[in-house]
Amino acid sequence: MTYSAEKYSEDRTCGTCTECCMGYLTGQIHEYQMSINNPCHFLDLCEKNCSIYDHRPQLCKDYRCAWLDQKVLIPNWMKPEYSKVIITQRQSKLDDVRTIDYWSVTECGQTMSSDVLNWIFNTCKIMQINLTYKLNGADYHIGSDEFMQFVKDRIVTGKQIGRAHV
Repeated sequence: MTYSAEKYSEDRTCGTCTECCMGYLTGQIHEYQMSINNPCHFLDLCEKNCSIYDHRPQLCKDYRCAWLDQKVLIPNWMKPEYSKVIITQRQSKLDDVRTIDYWSVTECGQTMSSDVLNWIFNTCKIMQINLTYKLNGADYHIGSDEFMQFVKDRIVTGKQIGRAHV
C-alpha cells in the first residue's frame, strides 16, 4: 500500500453519513436501545438524518468517529459511509494511573474489504496504533505487548474491550 499526498478535508462533517446510528454500534438513546440489527429509533432512514438532532442526548453529542477527528491521518475515502467501517479512538484504564489507547474498528453491515483492512493494518503498524477489530464475527487484536496483555486480561475476566458502542 502506498501513502499518497491525497488532499484531506480540512473541515469534516458527518453530512449524509449515519453509520454510527445504524445499529453497528450500541447505545441507549433516550429510552431506546440501539444494537446490532436495531438502528437508532430516531434515525430517519429516508432522509438519512437524526429526527431529534437538536435534542439528541449527550451520548450522541460526545461520540465522534476517528474519521472526523483524525483528518491528517485518515483519508477521505475512509469515511464510514464509503469504507463501511467505523474507526473509534478508545482509551481504557490499565490501573489507577495508566491508560492505553487503541483503535476499535467495526464493520458496517458487510465484510471489511481487503483495501480497507490493508490500509488499517499498514496505518496501525506505521503509526504504532493498537487495534481491535471484528471480521466476519471473530475478534482480533494487534498491538504492543502492553495492549496484548490488556486484551488477555479482559478475555480472562470476561470483560468486554471498550468498543462497539457510541
